[in-house]
Amino acid sequence: MKAWWMVLLAALPLAACEDVFGSDDNDGDDGGAVYTMNNAASANYILVYDRDDDGSLTRMDSVSAGGQGSGPHPVFGTDPLESQDALILSDDNRWLFAVNAGSNSVSSFRVDDEGSITRVSTVSSGGTMPVSLAARGNVLYVVNAMGGGSVSGFRVGTDGTLTALAGSTRALSGAAMPGPGSIRISPDGRTMVVTEKPTNRLVLYGLGTDGIPTSGPTVVSSPGPTPFGADFDMSGRYILSIGNIGPNRAAVPDGSAAGSLTFPTSTAATVISGSVPTTETAACWVQITPDGRFAYTTNTGSGSITGYSIGGTGALTRLTADGRTGDTGMNSMPLDMAYADGYLYALTSGDRGIDVFRVNTDGSLTAMASAGVMNVFPVSVTGLAAF
Repeated sequence: MKAWWMVLLAALPLAACEDVFGSDDNDGDDGGAVYTMNNAASANYILVYDRDDDGSLTRMDSVSAGGQGSGPHPVFGTDPLESQDALILSDDNRWLFAVNAGSNSVSSFRVDDEGSITRVSTVSSGGTMPVSLAARGNVLYVVNAMGGGSVSGFRVGTDGTLTALAGSTRALSGAAMPGPGSIRISPDGRTMVVTEKPTNRLVLYGLGTDGIPTSGPTVVSSPGPTPFGADFDMSGRYILSIGNIGPNRAAVPDGSAAGSLTFPTSTAATVISGSVPTTETAACWVQITPDGRFAYTTNTGSGSITGYSIGGTGALTRLTADGRTGDTGMNSMPLDMAYADGYLYALTSGDRGIDVFRVNTDGSLTAMASAGVMNVFPVSVTGLAAF
């Protein structure tokens, strides 16, 4: 998100490392895996890390995504897609999906028990510049950012192959530059929501049992300015980050927030918590714990993570008065997050690495200083997924 708006901060002089990393031997116990992607314009590669039981990461492999990434942002370098969920896992962690923004395609990968991946298929995204993905059951959707923006759906086969869903492509709100930040599908598979950052809109679609839209686009107002990242908990509450961007496209210092909503139908939204401040700058990505008790935002402009408790009604309460539940460092620029087995992982574009936090029973975060990686990714890196 920083690349889109933070003109008040100087872009860091980061080296553009486009290397394709080789495999590393790993003799540790397997706890799972963490994935990101280099998003290089020459060739997009998925970077695979073994995740040990203590949350620590060890390099495993890099696997071609079968397409091209966008490369660094043309102005700021970092955060070139300005979106959440460019890389996601299926509900059962059997499949990994990735956007290839530079070649307008989406790829699927088989995930084995050890976390290794094998590419299964690469198909057209149905539009221009795919930036975010959402999966529910055997349905996958992508949102494309350019050409007015659009969503397109796919059927995920039993072998992981992707087949375009005829009749699934729909426009966004109608804005010339809608700037989509995320696409999410409700737990019951009936409602799909896209955030539009510059228009301050949420775009809703009803989905049938076959995954094809039955309504939409329906446009509703965001509860706050610059809706960016979002996620549904398993009860259907939608947690949204609110970046708060001024008219000059500069983030309002310490002015971002998070909100929670429900969608009683696929054409209407009910606001629960309209705008609960992070007290930090530029809340972007959202991660909810699997038990639905806590939600976190990364604050790109403040180098921090803000945690919230999610009440029984879906109301949000900030966990710490100062909003700094976790600290990634002032110049770290945290982007995507992923949760796995009690650990929260944060991709940091400033440090070009991944920070690791243990999530405690009260939602507080403990930094695992030696568990992450630093200064190993190209400036174009984006996306994070974990199991």
